[in-house]
Amino acid sequence: NNQLCSLGAMRSMPSKILALWCWYHGAPFRGYQSQPQGPTVQDALMHALSRSGIDGTPISAGRTDLGVHARMQIVTVRVPRETTLEDLERDLRTHLPDGLGIECVKEAPRKFHPQWHCSGKEYRYRIATSDLPEWSPVSGRIDVDTHALRESLAMAVGMRDFQAFHEKSSAI
Repeated sequence: NNQLCSLGAMRSMPSKILALWCWYHGAPFRGYQSQPQGPTVQDALMHALSRSGIDGTPISAGRTDLGVHARMQIVTVRVPRETTLEDLERDLRTHLPDGLGIECVKEAPRKFHPQWHCSGKEYRYRIATSDLPEWSPVSGRIDVDTHALRESLAMAVGMRDFQAFHEKSSAI
């Protein structure tokens, strides 16, 4: 019951939503979303926020799986109104683990939600067809007929409508 009272008090305090532009190398993480098997990006962000004096849960534009990298993923967090962008950005950079970073912090519109207001996502899949040590951390290595691969990939180029994969409740 005390927890409910303190949560209610926190929600009534003046606050604002900050948008964090995050990047991360996925190798050390078991994906974005918090889970018991950790470590996850969300847990690392929550820990850094906590060490920066912010008791909030970061909400991302999307989730990634084990080992997947991200760049410029938007994550929001509700913070006390007096939190300054510069101080939080500096503090987060101090407390984030290697391989996870914040490019910038901006104040978001009052009702902004990163998942529902996202205007697009880009996915890149890197396949190495020969041994390239500089690409090994961010690509998959396979032996393949490169001519057949090029023909197959040419059919995947373009825009796709994935609305049929959304639950009805997730439509805007």
